[in-house]
Amino acid sequence: MLKKISIKTGASFGFVCESSKLSGAITKALTVSSFSNSADSEKHHFILSSKGNLYVIGYSPETFIIIQVPNVETEKDGILGFTPGILQGLIKNRKELEFSFNKGQLDFKAIKGKYSANIETIAVTDDHVPHIERMLNPKSKTKASSMSGSLLEEIRKGVKCADLRDFYNDEQILCAIRVKKNTLDVSAHDNFHMSYYKAQVEDANDFELAIPVNTFKLIDRFISDEKEDADFFLDNKQFRIVGKTYMVTLPPVQVDEDYFDRVPGYIQSLKNPLVQLKFNAEAIRTVDNMFTIADDETRLSLTVQKSGTVGISLATESGKISDGFKSKKVSIDGMDKVSFMIDPRIFADLFGKVRDRKEVPMRLFSKRNKGVSSCFMISGSTETSKSFLVGTYYEE
Repeated sequence: MLKKISIKTGASFGFVCESSKLSGAITKALTVSSFSNSADSEKHHFILSSKGNLYVIGYSPETFIIIQVPNVETEKDGILGFTPGILQGLIKNRKELEFSFNKGQLDFKAIKGKYSANIETIAVTDDHVPHIERMLNPKSKTKASSMSGSLLEEIRKGVKCADLRDFYNDEQILCAIRVKKNTLDVSAHDNFHMSYYKAQVEDANDFELAIPVNTFKLIDRFISDEKEDADFFLDNKQFRIVGKTYMVTLPPVQVDEDYFDRVPGYIQSLKNPLVQLKFNAEAIRTVDNMFTIADDETRLSLTVQKSGTVGISLATESGKISDGFKSKKVSIDGMDKVSFMIDPRIFADLFGKVRDRKEVPMRLFSKRNKGVSSCFMISGSTETSKSFLVGTYYEE
């Protein structure tokens, strides 16, 4: 895990670094800072030289990051504050640079060529250092849980399945990640669609985490770049993940106790489908074509006949498209034909997660079922996992 770090203020130091490596670390620090709603004046960024390594640090009232700049060796310890946009702009598209910090000024020049520049740095105050030290050595009683590569890979698959878009309110949809008794389930939902991924995992510690998909993608970037197991800590104050070359702290998302059971419970309540059919490869191609002209005001129309004939149509001001196909094993409860309409954005959001399959099973459930809205469910499975995607529909 991350080596013990010391902070020495007021000292001169220097280093040689590929500009792209330093800029990449700064970008990651800025990405973490962007998860804070605090004013820019409350976001602070530093370059730290400690025990032969170079780090970029960023923090706000809600977030913290320290990340090692790869392939850099330093001889003297020191720290400086800086404005990310200015420094990144001056080192952009440059190769190897030699940096020298002394008396509040950072000078840098190209190892090959005549390029040189300097910037006034931001003073490191008595408030900055204690805060950084507290974040590096938090007094938390929470024990570390190891996130192995195999568990992380399953979580990635689950989060990809749970990556839903809120088309109506344009808000972030939370992703609920839970490991319990070596079973992983990942779910997400809003009022119009939901997703659920379930897989068996080995030797995994139990935990629950509600997190926006974009936040997980951010954390995953750090883990993926390092390609090693990471430790994570979760309590009611923070979510912290620690690797060999980084530490990231983000605020946790508080949810109700039943949040992690909402989607699995709803999936289990879907019984006695009104219609069952299968989309084949031809139908999947047609649906892909339709998404090209779909907009906010259109509805995708499907008609399913007991004979197995399925009709699909969509019309907008941009054009019209229709097709039909024969579905295997069509089942309709008590009727010869059923017609219904779906918001194509919802359908595309869900269907896109399974469009690479040769066949996609689809079931329709009527609101006649107690506690269930009129909805459709498409699903897929492998030897070790299952995925369920649910969306609302409208009866014609």
